[in-house]
Amino acid sequence: LVQFKLTTERLYGSISAAFDAFDHDCSGSLTHAEFRVAMDHINFEGDVYLLIACFDVEGNGHLSKQEITFLDSWAIGVVPGGPGDRLQLLALPEQAALMFEKERAKAEK
Repeated sequence: LVQFKLTTERLYGSISAAFDAFDHDCSGSLTHAEFRVAMDHINFEGDVYLLIACFDVEGNGHLSKQEITFLDSWAIGVVPGGPGDRLQLLALPEQAALMFEKERAKAEK
């Protein structure tokens, strides 16, 4: 999720702007296939299928803007120290935390 957030923010400025760019038919949602094509287009190197599993909270085969843009509220920073700096989630709003826990529990089943 962090890699997706950083990549899309670098390319589009925000997750919301990235979603709008990916949503070519202006339907307000992306099919899993549309999302995979968008990830190929931006050369996303992470696990696209894991992203889809995390984002498709409703499990309906579509990703709504709301299911993705909660990441705009996450604060990501670099934590110095050790053998190289590492990225860390600095702030996770309550709604995002609940969605994350729900998806993690679903994935563990």
